[in-house]
Amino acid sequence: MNPSDDIQKLLDEERIKFYNYSNFKDVKLVGCGGFGNVYRAVLENNELIVALKSFKSNNMTIKEIVNELKLHCKVDIHSNIIRLYGVTKNEDNIILDSMRYMFVLEYADGGTLRSYFQNHFKRLNWNDKLDFALQISKAVKFLHAENIVHRDLDDVEQHQLVLLISDIKNGVREKDIQGTSPAYIKIYKDCWQYDPDLRPDIQQVVSSLENIKNPENLEPTIESTDNIPDTFPDGESMQP
Repeated sequence: MNPSDDIQKLLDEERIKFYNYSNFKDVKLVGCGGFGNVYRAVLENNELIVALKSFKSNNMTIKEIVNELKLHCKVDIHSNIIRLYGVTKNEDNIILDSMRYMFVLEYADGGTLRSYFQNHFKRLNWNDKLDFALQISKAVKFLHAENIVHRDLDDVEQHQLVLLISDIKNGVREKDIQGTSPAYIKIYKDCWQYDPDLRPDIQQVVSSLENIKNPENLEPTIESTDNIPDTFPDGESMQP
């Protein structure tokens, strides 16, 4: 059986909508990754802006694409996770090293979380930061409940300040920043415990963040941003 038949079978079983590639216009590359590229496109019939995710044929097999498609179907109900609209097939195959099948996904118009922080980090107050942390945690909690293993947090995206997650990656430990709520510091330091048995589970993290977000539980913090670093832990600038 042709490997592509596996994708078609899944489309039929899950009733996933198939879009003709010719229905998309103004297709522009907006991101590149190890597994493929992401394009911004407009769906011609209703002017809906979407993201088209392609796959590099040398890095992913049809089986892996089918598995990822199944995961999207499984988590599509969560508000903090990128919506899957359907699948398309690029018959022109202008991307020579990519497979023809592409996912049609909700477009995160705010870009990646990293790019958002680069442009807005010093303008965020603690409520904004807690919102980001809480939305990430709730999405991770949902993935845990579905027995889904996370992959890459580089693809975390935000849409009008509502965080949307496609993939998840291990965080990088950093030094305490002056002005950070002690309660928040305790959460991430507990998560960094060397012994996994001493780390809080995701439900405890969500509960702790919700408690901090309650104004009555917030401890005074220094609002000055003078001591906030200008770079990410990997050295990339937070500034535009």
